[in-house]
Amino acid sequence: MTEIREITEKLKAYPNPTHGQLKIENEELKISTIEIYNVIGQLVQSKIVNLQSTITIDVSELLSGIYFLKIQTKNNVITQKIIKS
Repeated sequence: MTEIREITEKLKAYPNPTHGQLKIENEELKISTIEIYNVIGQLVQSKIVNLQSTITIDVSELLSGIYFLKIQTKNNVITQKIIKS
């Protein structure tokens, strides 16, 4: 459990809620892909990021609501809730 907390603390997705650009910053995590799913589990956006430390995703065309980021790293999958206003 502590390992999961340490991993999620190394990842920051902001601003949340957002209405346009979502920034994802990570320390040491080797992120390969980011996917955004709606609340019924449909993939609505996907981005291959190739180990960047700061990633910007444009979510302005998504409808307002709750979404889930699925972030694939070298060793883990991290899921975070985001709100599109």
